[in-house]
Amino acid sequence: MLHPPDYNDLFTDLLEALETVCAAVCAAVIVKGENTPSHLIGDPNAAQLLMSLASVQATLADGIPRSELPPPKTSLSTAAFIAVEALSTPYQVAQSTVIVFAGKHLGDIERMTGYPSAEILGRNCRYLQRDRRDQPSLQIMRNALAQQKRRFRSLIQTQAGYIWLMDASGELIEVPEQWLEIAGLSSASGPQDIMTIRSALTPEAAEAFRDGWDAALRNMTSFEVIYQLPAQCSSPRWFMDRITPVLDDDHQLVEWIGASQEITQLKRAEKDIEHAAYKDRLTGLLSLEGFARHLDEQLRQKMLHPASPVVVIDIKALREINNTQGHDVGDEVLQEVARRLTAEIGENGLIARTGGGEFTVLATHESQRTRRQLRECMAAVFDVPFEIRGFAFHVEASFGYTRIRLTAGDARKLMNDATLAMHISQHNPTLTWTQYTKTLEQQTRRNVDITMKLRHAIAADQLALYYQPQVDLASGRIVSTEALLRWHHPQAGFIPPDQFIPLAEQSQLIGPIGDWVIRQACRDLRAWHDAGIPVTPVSINLSLIQFQLGSVPNSVHKALSDYDIAPELLTLEITESVFEQHCQALQHDLEALGTMGVRLSLDDFGTGYSSLGHLKDYFFDEIKIDKSFISQLDDNPYPQAIVKAVIVIAEAIGADVVAEGLELTSQIAIVRQLGCSKGQGYHYSRPIPEPRWRQLLMEQTSLG
Repeated sequence: MLHPPDYNDLFTDLLEALETVCAAVCAAVIVKGENTPSHLIGDPNAAQLLMSLASVQATLADGIPRSELPPPKTSLSTAAFIAVEALSTPYQVAQSTVIVFAGKHLGDIERMTGYPSAEILGRNCRYLQRDRRDQPSLQIMRNALAQQKRRFRSLIQTQAGYIWLMDASGELIEVPEQWLEIAGLSSASGPQDIMTIRSALTPEAAEAFRDGWDAALRNMTSFEVIYQLPAQCSSPRWFMDRITPVLDDDHQLVEWIGASQEITQLKRAEKDIEHAAYKDRLTGLLSLEGFARHLDEQLRQKMLHPASPVVVIDIKALREINNTQGHDVGDEVLQEVARRLTAEIGENGLIARTGGGEFTVLATHESQRTRRQLRECMAAVFDVPFEIRGFAFHVEASFGYTRIRLTAGDARKLMNDATLAMHISQHNPTLTWTQYTKTLEQQTRRNVDITMKLRHAIAADQLALYYQPQVDLASGRIVSTEALLRWHHPQAGFIPPDQFIPLAEQSQLIGPIGDWVIRQACRDLRAWHDAGIPVTPVSINLSLIQFQLGSVPNSVHKALSDYDIAPELLTLEITESVFEQHCQALQHDLEALGTMGVRLSLDDFGTGYSSLGHLKDYFFDEIKIDKSFISQLDDNPYPQAIVKAVIVIAEAIGADVVAEGLELTSQIAIVRQLGCSKGQGYHYSRPIPEPRWRQLLMEQTSLG
């Protein structure tokens, strides 16, 4: 029977051995076998003593109750206790037990073992201190570390933003309590990790966080994420986090540090800016951007019927209202249009103010009324006069529209197509509604191309004046001529006037082109005179746009003066469309031209705007009967009666009469019988280039 060993003798021997071991600067042994050290680090002289310690393992572990070991009283007895415990119960927790006998230089253990000191002292090692002489300095270090930790936590809690730490495994080490409260989490519920954080975010923010996290793990780079807390709240608080990996000297991940900044005010400002961008301040309707955004969303979700129309409406004469009544009145007209459109369309679509006097409407097909009576609904907005500050305005509009199925594209394409159709209505007095078609788009592209070419026509010397004679119907003698503008492009060839002149008016190129026509006609008159050729008066056409630009009297006066032309040799033909915008400025211009001595001719009489009323306001030297009446003279008493009436009116005011479009001998006979003595048309001559016209003047040939 074994007797318990003599503890005093055993410990005396053991303490002597440990005294030698602890005298070494540093020694450690990793025990991997039953009781044999497999690797020794540090003082090799300690090897034999460690082997001796290991040899007593069986005795120490042989049934000695742990409670019978003497309590540690000194550093050496503590060392003995730890050594006995380590040698008597190896391998029970880990595959290997590291026994460390450390002197003053704990840092050497890190260098020799490759373990951080915290790992050695904390989890995987047994620590044996030789004596307590280093305890005060260690305590100072511990106190300093604790103070730094408290300061760091205080810094985290008092930042304007929030700073948090996460270890390499994704567990939060430090996180501000305020942030947890905002997120609806609590430190009392236990450690928080990355999955908990993601669960507090909206699905979109969680996905962005996951994508950024995955990319950061792959590349060890920082990433940012914007999110709101709480996720399901009508008034959330917004945050932006920048998360950065902390790496060691070997570029291995140690932990993550996150800087969270609240950006709620910034988000509110963005929302205000977005509201300003997507809402029209004057009417409260959607703006152009807002309309496009909502329409794109409905297109993306396939919410619209293929026949749903997008309508663009342009308010006519808004500029005139602004100029005559003031912009405040014009704004009230726009607000009233918005109210009426909202009342008519209601919940069956979107309504936006997309320009100065332009509105855009998406009419969905949720109701039969909208589908069948769209035009009637829109027209009803403008049927009733607008009562504004005691004035009653009859507001008219031009409409253009397309349908979802007709336009393949996004909201912008739909709006552009509808706008294109509206412009056709806008520039055609006979149209109110125009529907977009592919043909219309092709024509528009051609018009754009023509307009671009026209901008360079004057400088490139591509324009020319052709002359068509006006003759005495009785003798066929040339008494005057009309100058007609022609354009020959080097690549496109001859471009008819009815194609480019409307485009010149729309683009206001008619201003410089009109000035060129006036000067070129005066230049030709001077050249004929200087060549000794008998000169006849020349008529040129003026556009309404030229009068709107306000340049006509000055241009005419300068051309006459520069080329020393008698005013009576120049006749200015004005179509009845000029009186569409009868105003004081127009009357002033016509009076100035009359005073200047040039002749005024009223062109296309009977086809336009109440010319009889204007004959009493303006003096005309000549009235031209439109060819639409002349072409119907044969065997048709009604146009004959109109022509006769015009001739009588002209005689009454002392004006000459010119019949346009004479092509047949029978037409000439009828107008002569009705009392007209002057005419022009293909029967006598087509418009001819200036050299041929010069030759015709020189020959003094009678036409007939």
